[in-house]
Amino acid sequence: MSLIQKIRDKYARVAVIAIGLALLGFILMDAFAGRGSIFGSQDTTLGKINGEKIEADAFMRRVSEITKRPGFEGENGTAQAVNGLWQQEVTNRVMGEQYEELGITVTDKELDQLLFGPNPPQEFRQAFGNPQDPTSWDPGQVRQQYNQLKKSGTPDQKAQLIELVDYIGQEQLMNKYNALFMSS
Repeated sequence: MSLIQKIRDKYARVAVIAIGLALLGFILMDAFAGRGSIFGSQDTTLGKINGEKIEADAFMRRVSEITKRPGFEGENGTAQAVNGLWQQEVTNRVMGEQYEELGITVTDKELDQLLFGPNPPQEFRQAFGNPQDPTSWDPGQVRQQYNQLKKSGTPDQKAQLIELVDYIGQEQLMNKYNALFMSS
């Protein structure tokens, strides 16, 4: 017991100074790393994929646009939107390089046939199909709706349309890549 008291008396100042220096070092390390706003600017990078930065503001803006859609309400919808968008970003950045190296593309004609053909992707069918009769599909009427929305839709509707078509194009690229991979 006397040994502990002796250590407290002699080395208390040293321990307090060491703890203080450690705390100061921790604060300065955080400030110089750019996470604090004391010495550096705030870093707004959410992450990097293949060396390309993903900016937090743009990513969260896209998440908020997605969560405004039906089916993405609440906390689970937000989490689903964040996870889906991040996976989409990773796939687009990583696979985009592979598509370019292999020369895989989706032409406008292919996309047109895919969207307005007899068997369109499920997402497109849900967006433009008849909700009362999901089995009916009139490509001419759908093309008319699509062109109408493209010309005179609200900016949000146009953005959603572009995102839907881009998503379907990416899915088609992935299908082509998988077919090439399976046949090799």
